[in-house]
Amino acid sequence: LYRMGYFGWDGGHGAIGLATSADGISWTRYPQNPVFDGAPTYSFVRPGPVVLVGSTYHMYYRAQNTNTDAVVCHATSPDGILWTNDVANNPVLTHGSPGQWDDVAVIPEAVLKQGAVWKMWYVGYRANQLWRTGYATSSDGIHWVKDTLHNPILPNGAPGSFDEYEQAVSDVGVAQFVLNDAHRRYVGVDRRGILRGVVVGRCADEFR
Repeated sequence: LYRMGYFGWDGGHGAIGLATSADGISWTRYPQNPVFDGAPTYSFVRPGPVVLVGSTYHMYYRAQNTNTDAVVCHATSPDGILWTNDVANNPVLTHGSPGQWDDVAVIPEAVLKQGAVWKMWYVGYRANQLWRTGYATSSDGIHWVKDTLHNPILPNGAPGSFDEYEQAVSDVGVAQFVLNDAHRRYVGVDRRGILRGVVVGRCADEFR
């Protein structure tokens, strides 16, 4: 059975829905949708990476109230359907101070737990309208520390390149059956806002 978490918007409020499929083509919405809602704290929540650790699912979701104040929040579930918001610790990752490269918004894109270390790749946005990739680590999946020494770990491309305006992680995984290390896939957007390509790269070292 396939499960898909998706974002739903009614024009004034955004929440997370669930759909299931037997073949990945024909989907049925969960009758009790939405399965997660950020109200009353946030008017807009969007699904992000989900990590299964033991018998608990950890979801890192994008939460915001305006178009430019996104933060990373955390929720847990025993089954991927019934979610408990981590109210005591949210948000678990916030945007930077004024003048920093991620001073407007941070959006979770990929999370891995490798051994005792949790790793997050996120997109940071600055008032100059540049979207870049950052990296953070955690010992418990809740308290995250940004890699201020290296961030942003993947700067934008040169003028005229496919990722000059925006590049964002779209997936990170551990491909043990291939090279036993992490891989990352990211997309780029040029100055016209046109998606121009997808690049796949190893992220054992060069992407942290």
